[in-house]
Amino acid sequence: MITLKQLKKACNDKVKSTFPAIKVYGNDTIDGYDRPAFFSEILHHGYSHESKAYAINGATFKLTLFEKSHDEEYCLDVFEKLRDSFGMTLQVAERHLLVGEFSYEFIGENANMLQISAEFDWEERKPRTETEELMENIHVNVDEGGR
Repeated sequence: MITLKQLKKACNDKVKSTFPAIKVYGNDTIDGYDRPAFFSEILHHGYSHESKAYAINGATFKLTLFEKSHDEEYCLDVFEKLRDSFGMTLQVAERHLLVGEFSYEFIGENANMLQISAEFDWEERKPRTETEELMENIHVNVDEGGR
């Protein structure tokens, strides 16, 4: 089972390896950071039971770039480098998740802050708990004359 914490760590690690000179902060950081800086967060899509054995889980990884001064060309380069770095799949724990829609928009009061979104949806096998005792022995009667 993949946790949201594992997904965020894998995404943050990918950002850090692509842009090692830019620090990545969580959305709990309000001040005390140097620009340029990335801020990341996970938005959960929800968890839905598909059957007794399977469930669907999903989340969006959001990454916002705080620049020293806005440069659209630089922002587009950042987006394309991260899109290429994430690729088609992202390893999270022992699994490889398909990277869904990878997009960007400019947000903020002046629409001058790059925000990148990466979508992830995955199936999970739900843990099963047995309520009955396990069989220890089995006896089979074979009718030799019934052939």
